[in-house]
Amino acid sequence: MIPQINIENFDKIFNGAVTRYGKLTYHDKQTGAKDCVEIKEPIPMGLHLEGTSYLGRSPVNEKTKMCEWIGIDIDLYLKAEDICKNIFEKIGTQYFCFMTLNKKWRVLEFLDTPIHVEEAYKRAKQLQDHVRDTLGIEIDEKATVPTVPGEEGACGRWFFLPYGNGHDTCYSPNGSKLTLQQFIFRYKYRNHPIVVSGVGIGGGGADGSRGNHLYYLQLYKKHFECDVSLEEMNYQYGVPLDDRKFASEEKHILKSVEKDNYNKEYYLNGQPGWIEATCGIKPCLDAKSFVAITGAILDNHIYAQSRKDFFEIDTRQFKDKEQINDWWRHTKPKDDTGKTATMSSVLLGNDKLIRVRSYLTHAGLNPGVVKITKGIVKGMKSGDYLNIYEDPQVEPNKDIPWKRFDEYYSWALGPDNWMIEKQRLAFQLRAKDEMNYMGIKIQWFSIWHSKVQGVGKGLFAQFCQSMFGYRNVAPNVKFKQMIGTHTTIIEGKQIIFLNEVVLENNTAKTKALSNEFKDLITEPSLWINPKFKNEIEVPNLCNFYVHSNSDTPLYIEGDDRRAFVVNIKHTKQSVNFMLNDEGYKEDILKVIADPSGFKWHLLNEIEYDRKMFFEDAPFTQDKEELIQSNKGDFIQEMEERFQNEEFPFGDLQEYKGYGMNKEIHIDYTYNGMCSSLDLKKVLKKAEEFKEIYFQLADITNFLKAKNTKWENGEDTRQAVLPNGRKKRVYNMHPVLPDGTFLIDKTEGELGELYVKKVVVPF
Repeated sequence: MIPQINIENFDKIFNGAVTRYGKLTYHDKQTGAKDCVEIKEPIPMGLHLEGTSYLGRSPVNEKTKMCEWIGIDIDLYLKAEDICKNIFEKIGTQYFCFMTLNKKWRVLEFLDTPIHVEEAYKRAKQLQDHVRDTLGIEIDEKATVPTVPGEEGACGRWFFLPYGNGHDTCYSPNGSKLTLQQFIFRYKYRNHPIVVSGVGIGGGGADGSRGNHLYYLQLYKKHFECDVSLEEMNYQYGVPLDDRKFASEEKHILKSVEKDNYNKEYYLNGQPGWIEATCGIKPCLDAKSFVAITGAILDNHIYAQSRKDFFEIDTRQFKDKEQINDWWRHTKPKDDTGKTATMSSVLLGNDKLIRVRSYLTHAGLNPGVVKITKGIVKGMKSGDYLNIYEDPQVEPNKDIPWKRFDEYYSWALGPDNWMIEKQRLAFQLRAKDEMNYMGIKIQWFSIWHSKVQGVGKGLFAQFCQSMFGYRNVAPNVKFKQMIGTHTTIIEGKQIIFLNEVVLENNTAKTKALSNEFKDLITEPSLWINPKFKNEIEVPNLCNFYVHSNSDTPLYIEGDDRRAFVVNIKHTKQSVNFMLNDEGYKEDILKVIADPSGFKWHLLNEIEYDRKMFFEDAPFTQDKEELIQSNKGDFIQEMEERFQNEEFPFGDLQEYKGYGMNKEIHIDYTYNGMCSSLDLKKVLKKAEEFKEIYFQLADITNFLKAKNTKWENGEDTRQAVLPNGRKKRVYNMHPVLPDGTFLIDKTEGELGELYVKKVVVPF
C-alpha cells in the first residue's frame, strides 16, 4: 500500500497535463513492442504507483501551456553505473536517470519554476544535444519532451511515468536503485549536490563514508539554507546507520563544524572532493551549480575600491584578485557568454557584487556597509564604506563577580590612576550610543611601565580583548610593527597594545620615533601602505596603550599633552603575593573569561566628564619622573648649570684640553648667545662632560627649549662675524650685563660681540 502522502508528492513532482493521460495496453518483453491509448480524464496517480495501471503524462499543462519538467530518451542498453556516472560527472548533478520499461534510459530535469512550453522545448533540445555531444551516444529525438503542441488544448508527447509496477526506477549517481521515498527525497533537495550524492549510499562496511557524509552535510547546512536534518538524511542511505552509531556521529559532528576555520569558502573549495568521497564520482559543477557557487561567493565578499581587493566576510580578511582566482580555479568560472573566465572578473562583472569606496573600523556605526555623509567621520569623504567592526556581543550582567578584578588593579595602579582607566573604558563602551562622540577616538594614550614583569599588564590586554572583541583588539604589537613602512596593523582595530616598548634613551632617533608614534594619537586619518599596494587613507579611530618593563619606554618631553603615565612600583614579592597567594590572578582570569559583570559596573557605576578624553592627558607624578628620566644625564646636567649660571653659561674661565696632539687652552665667556656647533667643541674638551654622552642634536634641542625667540619669531638669528662668516645663534639671556638687549643688536653687532667674548681656538 503506497502512503497517500507519497502519491500526492509524486503527482506534484510530475505535474503536467490535467485533462488527459496515457495508458499502456500491451507490452512484449521480448521485442519491446507496446500499445497505448490516450484517456481524456485526470490521471489516477494512485493506480499507477500501486501497479494496477501503467500510465504516462505530458509535462505540458494544456490550459496554461506551462511546463515543470523536461526529458530525453537514450535508446541504448547501458550499465546503470556507467550512464549514471557519466550524467553526474559530465552533465550535471541536478539530472535524474531512470531505467525505462524496455531497459533503456531516460534523463529528466525538474525545473525550479514553470516555463512556457516553447521555452521548455528549446531547453529540452539543448539537453538532448549536450548529452549527445558530451557522452557520444545517440538520443531518440522523437521521444524528447515536451513537444510544442499544435492544436488548442493539446499537450503534445507524453512519457510513461516511473515507479509503475516496479518499472522505470530512478538510480543514484553510482548506479544504485532508489526507492520511491528516496526518489522523492532526492527531488526535494535536487539543487543541493552534497545531499544528492548521499542518497542510496551505504553498505559494504561503509560506516565511515556515511558518517563523513553527515559531517559534510552539516558543514553545508552551516553556510547554506537547507532544511534537511541529519536524521532524515540517514534514513535515505541504502543502509542507514543504527540509532546508537548515528547518535554518536551526530554529537561529534555538531560540535566539530562550529570551528571558525570551517567557513563558507572552506566548504565550497572542498565540495567537489567531498562529493566524490561520498559516491565515488566527481560531480560536474555545471552552469546551474556554478551560479549557486558564484552567488555564495558574492554573498561572502565585498569589493573595496581603495585597495582593489575583496573583503571576505567569513574570515574578515582582504583577498586580492590573484588569491580569488587561484582559490576558485577548480570551479571553472564562466562569464556572461559562457566562456571560461577568472573568478575575479566574474565577480566584478556581476552587478550584485557590493562595492564600497573604502573601509573603516567604527564601534559607533553598524557593522557592514554604511553610508558616510560629510562630517560624520573625520577624514572620510562621503560615500559607501565597509565597517569591519565586529560587535563582541557581551551583555552586561551585574550578577557576574568582578570586584576582586577591580581591587587588584586599584592596588597595582593606585586608586586614582585606576579610576581614570575605568573612565576611559566606560567612555569607549558608551560612546557608541552617544552620537556626538561616534568616533570614539581619545586624544591621549596610556603608558604602563614597571621594572617587575608579570604585574598584570598582559592580563589587562586579554581582558580588553574579551570585552571589546578579539578581532577588534591587538594585545601584543611590537613598536616597530606599528611604525613600519608597510604597517597595516591599525586595520580593523579599536584598541592596540604596544608591548614591551624599550627605546634607546636620549637620541635623535628615539625622539623622532616617539613623535612619529604620538602622531597616531591625534591625526584624524592615516595613510597606510600595504605591501605591493598603493597608499590608502583610513580613519584613525584606534586607541593605544603602551606597556613596558623599562624606566624610559618612550621619549616624553616636558610639554607633552598626550601621555597618561603610570609607573607600577610594586616589588616582585608583593606582586607575587597578591596574584598567587591572595588568589587575585584566578579572579582576573574569571573576569577575562566572562567580562559581563565588569562591563555592567563600567556602564552603570562609573561617571566621567566627556571633555577629559579630548583635552590634555591627566597629569601624574609618574609622568614628571619619566620626563626627567627621558632627559638623560646630559640634559639634566645642562639644565642645572644653566639655572646656576655655571659653565658653559658662566664667566671667563680657563680650561685645559688636548687637540692637534698638543696641549691647548680654551678661553670661553658666555655672553647670552650660543652657537650649537661651537658649544659642542667647548663641551667636548671640558673635563666636566668627559663621561657624559651627547650629540650635536642633544645640544640643539636643549638650546631650542631654553632660548628666547628673536624678534622675527625664529629660534635662531644670523650673526655676521667681522671676517664675513655667518653663524646661527640662540638667544639664551636677552639682557646683557650692561643693560642692553640682544634683540636690539644688528647682525653685525651680534657678530662683533660674539667674536669679542667667545674665543674657540680650534
